[in-house]
Amino acid sequence: MRRLQRENAVLVYSSLLFIEAPQCWRRFFRQGVLRRSDPNLADDRLKAFDTANRLLEDFLKAFECQEVAITKSLMSAASRLVALHDIRAHDALVAALAEDLRVSHIASFDRDFRRLDIDLWDGLIGR
Repeated sequence: MRRLQRENAVLVYSSLLFIEAPQCWRRFFRQGVLRRSDPNLADDRLKAFDTANRLLEDFLKAFECQEVAITKSLMSAASRLVALHDIRAHDALVAALAEDLRVSHIASFDRDFRRLDIDLWDGLIGR
């Protein structure tokens, strides 16, 4: 986060972020990254997800953000990228959006982006 802030990064996201995030929270909960404290598993999960959602909102507030709409043409471009590069549909949609906005760098730990002609910016994964 600090590195992105130093670089004055603008975060571009779609509303899909808010449906993808619970998938991450679910995985983190199962791995024990999100703390468990309540004997009732469903209540515990709800509390952990609420905490994770608040942290995501705080993260977004720390940056200049731009929310974009997912259009039919972006979905078609993503479908083409899935077919060409055998990547996941959501990753293809991110790449199609980056291409549409002429964004040359993506900050991600997702290795699927290595298959595309885009610079990964995470400080760990090289091209």
